[in-house]
Amino acid sequence: MKKSLKIFLGFLFLMGLVVGLQIASIVILSLIFGLDANFTMTNERDVLVFLFATIGQLLASLIFVKFILKKNFSYIWLKREKLLENFSLGFFLGFLQISLFVILAMIFSYAQVKNINFNRIDLKFFIFLIGFTIQSTSEEFLVRGIFTRYLFEKMKASYAVLIPALIFSLLHLFNGGYTFLSALNTFLVGIFYGILILACKNILLVSGAHSAWNFSMSLIYGLPVSGQVKIEGLIGIESLNVNAMGGIYGPEESFLVTIIECLSILCAYLYIKKRGFYGKESSL
Repeated sequence: MKKSLKIFLGFLFLMGLVVGLQIASIVILSLIFGLDANFTMTNERDVLVFLFATIGQLLASLIFVKFILKKNFSYIWLKREKLLENFSLGFFLGFLQISLFVILAMIFSYAQVKNINFNRIDLKFFIFLIGFTIQSTSEEFLVRGIFTRYLFEKMKASYAVLIPALIFSLLHLFNGGYTFLSALNTFLVGIFYGILILACKNILLVSGAHSAWNFSMSLIYGLPVSGQVKIEGLIGIESLNVNAMGGIYGPEESFLVTIIECLSILCAYLYIKKRGFYGKESSL
């Protein structure tokens, strides 16, 4: 009973730390760069402030691991070896997934290329890349780093994948256009990332995949990201079938993503089973 209470209180403390540092980051960045009065995420400046403000969530996760759990950062599979190589591999994987969505959408005549604007590759383009990397990495450190890692020690590996995937889906609950299908697809994305991290034991590879997924949707193809504001992309994609393209929520509200994620999960599962990684680690 005492142990359960301690875990529950630890969870509440982590959530409080995340919310507190996130709000503090938003306030500080808002004072520096300014926001629209209602913070409606209707322009690129507001989106950038929000993306960079997730550094508060990232710091909360690192503080929790170091000073509350009293673990090294390797506990959440944060490794220095081949850091850039692993992140780049994950980034390529995420880009490949969302590009597959766009290709399938064009094959089935759900979308078409409207224009290609190479002038979009400017300083702001790379600032957005940094912002999406911070935002995606902060979510991965919290969900796959802390939750998956802790549950992996205490429960079956399947629970360590499924429970954080559910939490990951619920984190998007208040995003615009959130429906059963978007909840399901976000859950499936979470399962894929969960299996992936148990396969590679490297949080940066998963962070890279998540970063590329969001960045490519927004800055490469100009599609909405999880119900957030739509930003002009390098390649202008025109929706010919709004429902098939996911509406205001974006690709994660499309059945095409359901297919892509199910196939990704199957491939990752078969890989992890073949390599024999689907089990407890003897040590870190």
